[in-house]
Amino acid sequence: MCALCVRGAYAASDAGRSAARAAPGGRFCTMAIRHIALFRWNGEATPEKVDRIRDALALLPGRIPELRAYTFGPDLGISEGTYDFGVAADVDDEAGLATYRDHPDHQAALALIRPLLADRASVQIALPDHS
Repeated sequence: MCALCVRGAYAASDAGRSAARAAPGGRFCTMAIRHIALFRWNGEATPEKVDRIRDALALLPGRIPELRAYTFGPDLGISEGTYDFGVAADVDDEAGLATYRDHPDHQAALALIRPLLADRASVQIALPDHS
């Protein structure tokens, strides 16, 4: 793992985060990435509509080989102030993330998700292990 990946995966400072985003010369460091998306449903969300979303998301690991790991599901209700549903997708690099993001089956799942959103948050973080 390169020094920039280590700093990106473990640093809590703003300087560390900036260093992990771009290597010298504006090139991005090659690192495994975890994409996390959180959804808060609006009043239009029903259990049946969320089931359709789950069915669509369940297809993605078999159709997008760039996905190293893929987990999704409703919030467990353990803490207050959380989102309703989350997705975590692990890929090898930015190219894998772009492939996942742009894949037609992922776009089809998003077409089911977007009308039900009251709020959405996402983050991409470096995974500490390249393997």
